[in-house]
Amino acid sequence: MTYTVIRNFTDANPKSAENGKLHVYRTGDKYPFKSYAGSLTKARISELTNPDGPNDNFDGPVIEEDK
Repeated sequence: MTYTVIRNFTDANPKSAENGKLHVYRTGDKYPFKSYAGSLTKARISELTNPDGPNDNFDGPVIEEDK
């Protein structure tokens, strides 16, 4: 499965970091930008597609499955 970013967010997982900086996803980017452990687990995808958002900073999902 592939996913498209629908809201800007920073991936808090340190495995997404490059040169010590966490990866920032922008609207229209593909998720994940690189494969890393945990990026496509059911729990992670559920968190990022949650209708309530992945955390208190969002009021909706940040990615959607490509059709």
